[in-house]
Amino acid sequence: DLPLHTKILTFDLKGSTVDSKTIDDTDAALSEEKFIEKYKKKVLKDVDLSMIGLKFVLNFANWQNITSIINSDSLFLENLEVTDYSLIVFVHKYRKEDIINFKGCSRIIPSIDNKYIFNFSIVDFLGPFNLEKKSEKYAKILVGYFKKLKDTNFSVLEPKGYGERFRNFCKQIIIDG
Repeated sequence: DLPLHTKILTFDLKGSTVDSKTIDDTDAALSEEKFIEKYKKKVLKDVDLSMIGLKFVLNFANWQNITSIINSDSLFLENLEVTDYSLIVFVHKYRKEDIINFKGCSRIIPSIDNKYIFNFSIVDFLGPFNLEKKSEKYAKILVGYFKKLKDTNFSVLEPKGYGERFRNFCKQIIIDG
């Protein structure tokens, strides 16, 4: 594992937009230093990533490698009829010694500008799409209908729809620089 003292941000990403926010609206305009200081110990979500305009920009080889891993892991979970998993991304300060020490780890990748190191993993993958998840999905749809929500992109979906949305979302946030 990368040293904990170099971690600056943590993201828990699913590709959903409902109830996927941690950041106060006014904090998106904070300086990078103040933002990190305030949110270093919190877990940020999908909408937060969009609010601060962060994308995980990698060189082509690293981009190709991590997107391949994410796609194959997601398809594997989809085939097991699992849903509601997340891409967790730990963002660390770039240190050359960490890159040297973790050279063989395909999930620990420097940003293209060598300002950060990203540690990508899929977590929360033990959630089969059972009666509980199906009930949660329909309950959220009903709540959205009665509250007249414009955004009904809830986290829980059936495994195929969830996997497709998850992979498409990852393609939008992890880019080849």
